[in-house]
Order: sequence, then C-alpha cells, then structure tokens
Amino acid sequence: MTRKADGIRRRWCKPSRPASGRALMGRKTQNHKTEVSPMTREQLNAKLDRTDISGIGVECIAANGSTVYYFYEDFDGPATGIERAMKQLYPLMDKGKIQKLTFIERRH
Repeated sequence: MTRKADGIRRRWCKPSRPASGRALMGRKTQNHKTEVSPMTREQLNAKLDRTDISGIGVECIAANGSTVYYFYEDFDGPATGIERAMKQLYPLMDKGKIQKLTFIERRH
C-alpha cells in the first residue's frame, strides 16, 4: 500500500532488503574465481613455473588457426583443473570451434 505525502511515494511496513540474494552471500574472493581468461604462451609459462599454485595449461587451436592459451588452477573441491578444462572445452571441440587441444603440465 502506498500513500502520497509531500509529493513522494512511500511504502509502509516494508523492511529494507537487498534486491537480490547475491548481496546477502557477499563477494567471492580470488580463490573461488572460476572464469578463465585467454593468455599468451609467455604468460602461461610464467603461471606454470610458479610453485605457489598448481594447475594445468591448455593450448587451444581454433578452427580458423589462431592459438589461445588458458590456465586452469587446481582448487580444493570436487574438480581438478584438468577436469574443469575438459568440461568447458570438449563441448566447443564437438561444435567445431576448437580444432585441437593440448594439455601442458609441469611438475616441480
């Protein structure tokens, strides 16, 4: 129910709350980041050479011949980096968007 007073509309008995449930959960930290961004071969090598993180590098050759590199970090959870990479990239390979995948791993 609304009323008109002083030229503005006000709601009665409505508690102020966030517009979405996302605001209630808080912001995700860097550790829970699941998006993967393309990088150069040099950037991928630098990530693979680091000893403070573990993961898998992926070289993707697209149908048009361009090469893109991705890094999938191993998180504490149900899926490792290579499992997440396969889950995201194999459907693109089936659709013909990716011609060839190569997984790159370095052991320290």
